[in-house]
Amino acid sequence: MIFKFLPLLLLLLFLSCDAQLDNPLDPEGDDFVEPETTITNDNLDGSVINTSSLTINWEGNDLATDYSVNLKNHLGWTGWSEWSSQTDTTYHYLNEGSFYEFQVKCRYANGIEDETPAIAQFTVDAVESPGIRFYPLYTDINFNSEVSIYIEGIDNISFGSVVFDVISENETSCNEIEISSIENAEGVDPLVFIVDSDSSVEPGVLATYTVNFGEDGDSGINNNYFDLAKITFSQTTQGTQCGKQIELRMNLEETELRDYNNNLIDIIDKADGVVGQ
Repeated sequence: MIFKFLPLLLLLLFLSCDAQLDNPLDPEGDDFVEPETTITNDNLDGSVINTSSLTINWEGNDLATDYSVNLKNHLGWTGWSEWSSQTDTTYHYLNEGSFYEFQVKCRYANGIEDETPAIAQFTVDAVESPGIRFYPLYTDINFNSEVSIYIEGIDNISFGSVVFDVISENETSCNEIEISSIENAEGVDPLVFIVDSDSSVEPGVLATYTVNFGEDGDSGINNNYFDLAKITFSQTTQGTQCGKQIELRMNLEETELRDYNNNLIDIIDKADGVVGQ
């Protein structure tokens, strides 16, 4: 009896195999299409961007369903993100002078991934010279405790002072984060003191720090780009997560830098920092 239906069974088997060969999602099929991802930002790869925040857009071929991204920064690769149908992402607190590499890949509904992710490499130049900034712009105190004050685009500095405020939207929300020390960078000898701010006059200002450097009017600094001081942060209560952050806001009105001829240096740009948990 089975032999009576054998030709029909063979035909159905043939048609089933042929359907797989015509399936663009089947890597064994003749019509298989490799996953392909494209970054759609114009001329991003190899560029120098003038902003510390950047939105990157991408697209996949018609069969792509979701995407994963990865970013290499000054700490290394952040790791591939969770898969998502989102076709853009925004990065904040991109560090001045830093090199970044962004990668994105797509995948199909059956789990087949793009084996050659789209890549864009770029460098950040967001602070106009002469400028002053924090590095890194964002610090997660759970992984890093140091932030540096950088001065750039200045040929020589004889002496001066740098003033910055520690800001919090809620003065009591982040008591677990505090500055434990400010030390001189190599070749610089700053004198450091703290002036507490009156929160009733300046809401949200937890403290104001002044970093004085250059004893007797001569600091010996002669560079176009240098690290002035290192700020070390600590948690006053271990093992807790307040989920908040504090801002390091440079006060250009109070900051004063002088060159070797005692001329006031006009600082025209800055980049504030953030410390969070």
